[in-house]
This record gives sequence, structure tokens and C-alpha cells, in this order.
Amino acid sequence: NTMLKPTKLEEVKNVMSKAELDILGLCETRWAGNGDFLSDDYRLIHSGNEKQGRNGVAIVLNKKWKNNVLNTYHVNDRLLMIKIEAQPIPIYIIQVYFPTTRSTEEEIEELYEKIEELLEITENKTNTFIIGDFNACVGCQDPT
Repeated sequence: NTMLKPTKLEEVKNVMSKAELDILGLCETRWAGNGDFLSDDYRLIHSGNEKQGRNGVAIVLNKKWKNNVLNTYHVNDRLLMIKIEAQPIPIYIIQVYFPTTRSTEEEIEELYEKIEELLEITENKTNTFIIGDFNACVGCQDPT
């Protein structure tokens, strides 16, 4: 559940390799701050909290895509977007980690607003992927 354990990144890379995944989004990395680093043939871009230990999102790219990143948009510890060079047009990937249903309406609404701001940056919404943990509750009923 967290990327703080030293072995977790190796596990992620192994899973990506075995499943032949080009790009993978991560939530609850719990890393502090923003970063962009290489690990073997993988590139990891992350957006985190000021303090280590809560939330955090990341996007991991394999060797096929790691050098194609044109821009990164570190919004906060719940939202990250990258722009990737692709043909015929660039691709945008938004990694999101939504608050749980225990969060306030304001927190949830703020995240939706930030996503809308990111979507305004994309030239063509058809080349945008929104991935992540939406903390959705299928079939949930309001207890009141």
C-alpha cells in the first residue's frame, strides 16, 4: 500500500515487466515532495505531500516511454499530470487519488476543480487518460 518500503519499487518494476506494462499509475506512495528519477530502465515521476507519510501519486514509465515526457504538472499530493510525446498527437495522463467518502465536500470539490484546470491545458480531450484510485463506492447508500 505504500512505496516507503525499500523493496516496493523493485516489486512495481517486476510487475510492470511481467505484465508488459508501458505506463503505471500509483496511489498512496506516501513520498514527500515532488520528484522525477530513473531506476534501471524505468522513470518515476511523483507528487507528494510536504511531509512523508500520507497520500502521494506517481506515474511509472518503462524504457519505451521514459524519454518521451514533454512536461510534468505536479498539482498536489492527490493529482499529477504528464504530457507524453506520441503520434499523431501528444498524450496526457492524469493520475488521481480521490479522498474517501469521509472527506468533506470541499475537499472533493477542490479536486474536481483541479482536474478541470488540468483538462483545460490539454489541447484535445480525446488524448487524455484519467487513471487512479477514485475511492468509488458502488452501490453505496446514504445512511441518512
